[in-house]
Amino acid sequence: MPYIVSANSVPPTPPTSATSPDGFLTATLHADFAGVELYFSAPAMLPVRTVRFFREDGAAVRSGSPARAIGNAAMAYDAEMLLGVVQSWYAVPEFYDGSVGAATELVTLTVPAPGLFKNVWLKSVTNPNLAVRVQPTEAPEFSYSSRQELSAVFNSPFPAGSWDVWQSATSEWVFHTRTVAERRALHAVLTSGVVFLQTDPSLDIPDAYVLPGDVSRSYAGSTVQNDQLVSVSFTEVERPPVEGAALFIPGRSWQFVDDAFASWDAVDAAYGSWKSLANVG
Repeated sequence: MPYIVSANSVPPTPPTSATSPDGFLTATLHADFAGVELYFSAPAMLPVRTVRFFREDGAAVRSGSPARAIGNAAMAYDAEMLLGVVQSWYAVPEFYDGSVGAATELVTLTVPAPGLFKNVWLKSVTNPNLAVRVQPTEAPEFSYSSRQELSAVFNSPFPAGSWDVWQSATSEWVFHTRTVAERRALHAVLTSGVVFLQTDPSLDIPDAYVLPGDVSRSYAGSTVQNDQLVSVSFTEVERPPVEGAALFIPGRSWQFVDDAFASWDAVDAAYGSWKSLANVG
């Protein structure tokens, strides 16, 4: 039966947290870094040793391959899912006897796209705390190098040749930064190693793991210190391995705990569980 919706109606706000129908897996949006926090919890009767987290397409989640279970609960953080579209995750428990449990049901969430302004996310793979949302000054230029060799053939107008798969893309980008903090944050990401590049889906630029080349910066048409252009070349590389990667939730660290509390008793009184301390789920 069709429903009639008023033209003046406001679409509901997408949820920021969801739990799988079986109750085992919770996904929570971490909007400040365009990521998702994943929390698995099982009944005490199921002694879980480790948990592996996956996206619906089977791609393993970094920091959740595997994640150690403490008190039958495990956490992971995904910063590499698609943006602006519905995404789903599941988890697979691994028990102390070496057996593997059934996968959880899917939990679904949407991480917002960056939008038309500052429409590129750059996220360090080695240090997820380094992530910036920036604005390119214009559409980048992409190059794809062929790998082929041609040799002249005696008494034939046609050459003989061989070929192989094309090389991955290289691209040239210029980003406009408007504050000193933004420029320094961008520089920190670009000099951290492999970077995960994401854009608004409307730009038709696929997400990619890239290795930044030389970085240069200049004033954006003035001598105002906080208005600068940062130029960089990217070379697309294979996704870095995820096996054994440690849990890292951007914006949170043990330094926060050390600065905020004088003792573990004070931490326990304030939070009461590892789950609430990590603010996952």
